[in-house]
Amino acid sequence: MDDESSAVVEPCVAEPEVLGAPTRLVEARLGHLLDAEAARWRAIDERFAEPFDELSRLTRAGGKRLRPALAFWAARGLGVDGDDELLGDLLVAIELLHTFALVHDDIMDRSELRRGAVTVHARARDEHRSLKLRGEAETYGDAIGILVGDLALTLADGALEAAPLPVRATFTQLKLEVNLGQYLDVVASAQLFDTPEHAEHIALFKSAKYTVERPLHLGALLADPADGVLAALSRFALPLGLAFQLRDDVLGVFGDGARTRKPVGDDLREGKWTLLVAETRERLDVADLVRFDEALGDANLEGRALDDVLGLVRRSGALDRVEQRIDELADQAMDALGDLPLSAEARCALGDLATFIVARQH
Repeated sequence: MDDESSAVVEPCVAEPEVLGAPTRLVEARLGHLLDAEAARWRAIDERFAEPFDELSRLTRAGGKRLRPALAFWAARGLGVDGDDELLGDLLVAIELLHTFALVHDDIMDRSELRRGAVTVHARARDEHRSLKLRGEAETYGDAIGILVGDLALTLADGALEAAPLPVRATFTQLKLEVNLGQYLDVVASAQLFDTPEHAEHIALFKSAKYTVERPLHLGALLADPADGVLAALSRFALPLGLAFQLRDDVLGVFGDGARTRKPVGDDLREGKWTLLVAETRERLDVADLVRFDEALGDANLEGRALDDVLGLVRRSGALDRVEQRIDELADQAMDALGDLPLSAEARCALGDLATFIVARQH
């Protein structure tokens, strides 16, 4: 993205405050919850603690905590105290839901690394092999991953037991949306839906609503917001959420592996259907399209073959078009930011988060 873009602005709240306050809150509470649950279940059976320990390992490996941060600033912008008990519960629930999604997504994508650490299913698979356990190692690893992910989802629901009904209802809607978005993503990767419009539709449900819109709504709902507040948040959130996913798509192909902690071209090897892929396919001639489609989903795509495919994407103009689309969406979000009925501090924080989302390199 061009450094001169109007979507990139100087931060008006220091980064430690924008991400630091919600991150400290969610990590402290999440760590306490997982440690307490591990101890409680270990007293019954030592093995019961293992999935909680695995969740602790994954959540402590890092992560941007972007979704909790968005919920935090929406709540703070409507007057909710930063130490509010229900706010802390909400941030934990959002992060646990994200953990559930990541663990299951890693199984579907056959990913070996997450946040620079071995994924849950891969770790269980490797343990099965090293201990020479009975059965198929891959099946065992997938089963453990599914169960650990399901446990995270169950804990997420439990964290919101005391939350107001509108919060719990919206959280349920969020779960439906992210699962249906992922369903479309899996189907699209197998069927090669052929239009950029399809790709954006998938990104809307897989990421825009899940990553930005619903976290903002959930934070705002803790304050019993006035009519029109959620709609105003959506006008800011949906273009920003789409920009987030499109940036993710670019990083999944061209990102610096040292920063993303994923190999260059990973999304191509996984055969992911993204706007970048859709735009590329629309622009290639017949011969290049055949080459591109043969490479898409090739788990062994490396070296010169990978460089060739990356060159096709660049020369097609698809990368430039996606970067242009990111700028368009970011501008829409920033235009809507000034109309948000939140405190000035919260609007500044959300503006800084928007800038990070659009310009991030990891």
